[in-house]
Amino acid sequence: MIGNLVLSILFATMGSNEVKGRVYDAYSKEPLPFVNIIIKGTGIGTVTDDKGFYTLQVPDSIENFDIVYSMMGYKKAEKRIRFDKENSITVNIAMRMETLKIQGIIVSAKRERFKESASITPTSISQKELKLLPSFIESDLMRTIEMLPGVTKSSDFSTDISVRGGGPDQNQVLIDDIPLLNPSHLFGLVSAFNVNAIRNAELLASGIPVKHDASLSSVLDIKTRGVGQEIKGLTGVVSLSPLSSGLTIGSPIQSLNTNFLLTARRTYMDKLLALFHTDLPYYFYDGYMHTETRIGDWTAILSGYMGKDFLDVRDEDNSSIKIVGFDWGNRVGALNLFHSFADDGLLHFSTGWSNHNFNIRIMDTLFITSGTINVGTFGVDYSRKFAGHKITFGIGENYRPFDYESNLQMGYNYKYDDIWSNRGMMYIEDQYAPVKKLLLRGGVSLTHYHSETAKVNVCNTDVFGAYRLATKYFISDVLAVTTSIGNFHQYVVPGGSVIMGSSFPVYYWIPLGGQYDPEVAHHFNLGCEGWFTDKFYFSLETYYRKYNHLLQMRDLENIDIENEEVYYKTMLESGYGKAYGLDALLKKEMGRFRGWLSYTFLNTDATFGDYTYPTEWDRRHNLHLMFLGTLPKSWDVGAQLTFSTGNPYTSALARFRYRRPSLPYDDTDPLWVELEGKKNQVRYPPYLRLDISSSKVFYFGNNELDLKVSVFNVLNRRNVFFYYYDYDKEPPVKKPFYMLPIIPSIELVYRF
Repeated sequence: MIGNLVLSILFATMGSNEVKGRVYDAYSKEPLPFVNIIIKGTGIGTVTDDKGFYTLQVPDSIENFDIVYSMMGYKKAEKRIRFDKENSITVNIAMRMETLKIQGIIVSAKRERFKESASITPTSISQKELKLLPSFIESDLMRTIEMLPGVTKSSDFSTDISVRGGGPDQNQVLIDDIPLLNPSHLFGLVSAFNVNAIRNAELLASGIPVKHDASLSSVLDIKTRGVGQEIKGLTGVVSLSPLSSGLTIGSPIQSLNTNFLLTARRTYMDKLLALFHTDLPYYFYDGYMHTETRIGDWTAILSGYMGKDFLDVRDEDNSSIKIVGFDWGNRVGALNLFHSFADDGLLHFSTGWSNHNFNIRIMDTLFITSGTINVGTFGVDYSRKFAGHKITFGIGENYRPFDYESNLQMGYNYKYDDIWSNRGMMYIEDQYAPVKKLLLRGGVSLTHYHSETAKVNVCNTDVFGAYRLATKYFISDVLAVTTSIGNFHQYVVPGGSVIMGSSFPVYYWIPLGGQYDPEVAHHFNLGCEGWFTDKFYFSLETYYRKYNHLLQMRDLENIDIENEEVYYKTMLESGYGKAYGLDALLKKEMGRFRGWLSYTFLNTDATFGDYTYPTEWDRRHNLHLMFLGTLPKSWDVGAQLTFSTGNPYTSALARFRYRRPSLPYDDTDPLWVELEGKKNQVRYPPYLRLDISSSKVFYFGNNELDLKVSVFNVLNRRNVFFYYYDYDKEPPVKKPFYMLPIIPSIELVYRF
């Protein structure tokens, strides 16, 4: 105290210079209050104010010196200062949070969710994990989610996932509360999600709130990100990978209390190969937009997504002749309004629109098909805490118009347009702790569903009720037992048999009307979760799912195409199914070495007609090991190991030669015809894959360059995708077609 007083007197008598500026977080650009600032080797110093600003008085006698900036949880920063002619220098400093501090914040937030959620804490993927984990060509949300417990898939060639036995079409994907109808690029090989636009992604597989009653299996809830209001000027990201290049820019608009973020991405291999006179007739692009405005207690978030894929195969000799033309895409627009009240109430309005469309042309006239699906969504809910309760009630409206047309030159002509469906919903949910160690959450909803078309008689009107009940009993502060049950409905199903098979990744959706009631499933879950230590989290959950009513597209030969009404009434067949299994997760959240180990046991089957069979995504045993580590010199390494038993498939029991009766004197060889066995009764060999990555951040002032090198399938494991027969051999030889081989890739991300 006396020393500081003496220094102040000396400054007053000797004169002084000053260093001033602002200190902020290097990543979020938010100001840092109460940062300690000191001239190295002296007792002269100051601290930043609550907005991160500081002014440091320096005696004239000190011309060259180092300033040290320090704050708990952040790496120390040093700046060399030299006074020449000027007596005032402005120095803004970006401080970088230490890894352990970041992890500690994540763990604290998860502990709070553990205490507040009445079911197993939903699994979420942070943007940090998306950037560091090994990737296929470039970081991809869906290929990271496939490593979570309860998630299985059928091959490397698709980002479609199955959750606890449900089909890929039974997952509802939401972007800022608005459904995305087809979340894939490159025929399913790459997902539609640009990691630079995502703030957080959460997979809801159990304890799903009652407001979500539009899918049988799971909800993938994705939130786009904005820009911190405290950022000064323009900030952004430039990314480059072997697949695509991207640009993200954002900035606050202080005068309007608003911030915006724009993201754009495009494949560029078609342009690059064109320089070498090689034609690649495919590309995709996508983009995100996010704006956030605060006015008093109101927050308005306007966001959107647009993506498109193009395939255009032309005749080599005459480019005006189109062999195959195929384009598909999605557009989403969302507006979310939030208003907070002093009594802990929160009012939320959401409205938006989603569109999926596709167009296929083969030889311009041989085969033409197109489809357009729109979804208009509106909802409002209000939640409030009082007397130990947290009550939420809301209403929602979902309007879907459909158009679909298909024309095959060989006589097949089908057009199905001017059909629409409407789903109105009201619900209420309450979470309450009747005693200290018990947390309950229950909810009910009532849905009015109506489908109609002006041309054919396929109308349907009905009312459906849904319920949810979840419980959590806290054995201790770090251990709890959970249960959850509920019923679920789905009001659209995918077609596909008339477009290259039912597994084709670009769905056209069929509204359920006429004799087709919505699909129904019941979920039953029992589990436990908690922490062994501050660093280790675990969860264990068993489940049983009963599918009371399922629908699937018939094969084309079993559909009557006499007219649109008959076509619709014969296009779907009904069945039922079940799934049961166990999901286990052990996750290390903190430390230089982090990661998770997950295991899933799954048994699922479906029954249509007289046949019961395992579904295509029935991988009985699934083991995933994820590893993240920080090495000296600030290198990050990652690895992910996947092992699973093989998917089921239908094998050929026998084959024979067949000559068509109409051509008895044809001298060409007769065709081979295969007789198939029972559906999905044999399995492919076990699946094994190891991916690795290494990444490092290089700093250039307040900017940074992220370098990431990944190797997909580093062991070059030859995992079987399917079997085929080589009929050039006599007898024909069964051969495997393998999934993706070893694929190295490099990503560069520059942040400014």
